[in-house]
Amino acid sequence: MISIVNSTLEEVAEVCRLDKLVFSEKWDIPLSDGETAWQNNQEIYRFIKDDDKIMGYHFVAPFQQYVYEQLLSGEMDEKNALPFILNYDECNEVYLYVYSIVVDMSVENYKTYSKPLIQDLVDVIQRLNERNIEVKDFGFIAITHAGIRLAELMGLTFIEEFESDEKPNPQVYRSEPRHFKKESIFLKGQVAK
Repeated sequence: MISIVNSTLEEVAEVCRLDKLVFSEKWDIPLSDGETAWQNNQEIYRFIKDDDKIMGYHFVAPFQQYVYEQLLSGEMDEKNALPFILNYDECNEVYLYVYSIVVDMSVENYKTYSKPLIQDLVDVIQRLNERNIEVKDFGFIAITHAGIRLAELMGLTFIEEFESDEKPNPQVYRSEPRHFKKESIFLKGQVAK
């Protein structure tokens, strides 16, 4: 049975395992830093599980505006922002930065996991609104072709591209949640092809 749940502290190690399948060392977050981030906010890592096996995750972190802006401009490294992750219980507005969304691509039916995980990523905003937490802006730096496609499907605005040794070049996307094109992405809960 497929479910999407917040991670436990012990499961944060799975983030590192899955990251190594997709990202270069440059984008790795050490386990100890990931665990510290989780202690700031126990809702930042959401895992998709098939029975009890972790098949993927997304990592979305809330920040104050100044940290969020520094992340998107490249002035602050993602690792250096971890101590500034906010606890939702202490906020009434946040700026959401997507660190990553990863599915184990080595499994044959990976789309079975990617579609609900993407839906859950978008649903973070609704869940926060229900708790009277306003999401002011939502953004990320796409470092893979899949990340670029996701940003475009969601209707995020392309801001700039950074020169890099890695290809594609990292690209910055952001949007106020009210500008999301959710209805064009999701058809009856499924991601459009």
